[in-house]
Amino acid sequence: MRKFVPYVGALFAGGLLTFSFAPYNLWPQGLLSMFLLAWLLAPGSNQVNSVSGKSAFLIALCYGVGLFATGGSWVYVSITDFGNSSPLLGVILTAAFVGILALIFALPFPLIARLRANPVSFALAFAALWFVSEWLRTWLFTGFPWLFAGYGHIHTWLSGWAPVLSVYGVGLLLAFTAAVIALFARRAFTS
Repeated sequence: MRKFVPYVGALFAGGLLTFSFAPYNLWPQGLLSMFLLAWLLAPGSNQVNSVSGKSAFLIALCYGVGLFATGGSWVYVSITDFGNSSPLLGVILTAAFVGILALIFALPFPLIARLRANPVSFALAFAALWFVSEWLRTWLFTGFPWLFAGYGHIHTWLSGWAPVLSVYGVGLLLAFTAAVIALFARRAFTS
């Protein structure tokens, strides 16, 4: 039973990211969400040191399911209410939509198992893989540029970086920050 904890945690963390967007605008939830994902993938404990590429992929996939199931729930409403489709078809199509987007989100993350030789490389790799994940979603299968972490920070001190770095750059800064905090927290709790 304990082996499922990282996957359930990732599912929860993915759902938490949606609270950083409108109408909630709870921007700390975005950083907390990314921190939890980084914590699950970071080196520093016996359980997580053994995270393979497959486990990293599954953790990221669960995170993606949590993110897109909560942040893309409007798709069901669009299909059933405005598309006049049956609820069963709405559930099937929304589940396919969530599954495909979660898969796209998770595709780069198996590389974290190879790129985390030391804390600095882990933080840089986590941020880079987050960036690649968001970038992939903009063009793969015609693209879906929604639910980027940077969108939740348009009213924070990071908003000044958006014209320079774009929403991807703000997400990259958040991912790097979350990874560094996760490494410090993991070191403090495991030492």
